[in-house]
Amino acid sequence: MKPHDIHRRELLVAGMAMGLTSWHAGALAQAARPTQLIVGFPPGGGIDLLARLMASQLRTHAPEPVVVDNKAGVAGRLALEYIKRAPTDGSALLLTPDFPLTIFPHIYKKLAYDPVRDFTAVAACARSELVLSVGPMVPSSVHTVPELVKWLQAHPDKADYASSGPGGVLHLLGVMFSQATGVQMTHVPFRGSAPALQALAGGHVAVSFNAVGEALPFKSSGSVRPLATFGAKRSRYLPDTPCMVELGYPHVQADTWLGVFAPPRMPQPLVDQWNARINSAVNTSDYAASLEKLSMEPVTLSPTALASLVKSDIARWAPIVKASGFTADE
Repeated sequence: MKPHDIHRRELLVAGMAMGLTSWHAGALAQAARPTQLIVGFPPGGGIDLLARLMASQLRTHAPEPVVVDNKAGVAGRLALEYIKRAPTDGSALLLTPDFPLTIFPHIYKKLAYDPVRDFTAVAACARSELVLSVGPMVPSSVHTVPELVKWLQAHPDKADYASSGPGGVLHLLGVMFSQATGVQMTHVPFRGSAPALQALAGGHVAVSFNAVGEALPFKSSGSVRPLATFGAKRSRYLPDTPCMVELGYPHVQADTWLGVFAPPRMPQPLVDQWNARINSAVNTSDYAASLEKLSMEPVTLSPTALASLVKSDIARWAPIVKASGFTADE
């Protein structure tokens, strides 16, 4: 072989090596780029904790790291407005509870997003059951929902209920309960479930609607008494408490769910990829055990099923919101 042929071959090999090295570095850089998991609530709350649990579990199911980014504000709406404008390359996803998508469209006269058109449903990740509890204002002789209804009708000046705030699922659950039982109740909103339960335990309100996991510590202390849950069957966390369905109220059902959404028009292969990753994370025993501590249950849904759930819940809450008469400008 001639010397200039050897030199030419060395240059070709060197060039290929440089190209492969450059491609490998680029691939690693792309794989290492973190995915933002946007949360519309402050650090330390239940939704934030769930998002951090999800991000931790995804470390073994996604090639890129997932980091939680709290964009708290206006009851979770700020995060939805952000993800609506985010890139569709999977670099930003949203973890949100249901109500900004399913209830807020009926409440806010001006909403900066469309709950169906402006988001791509990716995967569900958890659900939380709801419970009606009474406190010391209600006599200890009241053990059942029929007895509670009778007592509330006899004491209209005490027929009030607490929730974590106006316009949320728990506020509207009280409206649903009032419609079904025929008892007129006054809503007393608080800034969060903790102060609502504290007011219940302190005897300042008669009834409160809460997530089961939030009410359980108060039940354990004996300061509140759960009377009914709102699932299709009894809660495994409150097996001795009947659900409204078995009490003869088949349409009084509600829970809260959390899901992951992407910007609009994300490519379907990427949506399916993230759905598979999230479902794998949700199906791990570690994830289920962590949710157990929060008295929540893991849930998996296809993107199509989650999108359908959003639409059906929007329709389901419409007459209840209308009956409440509640609207908001900001």
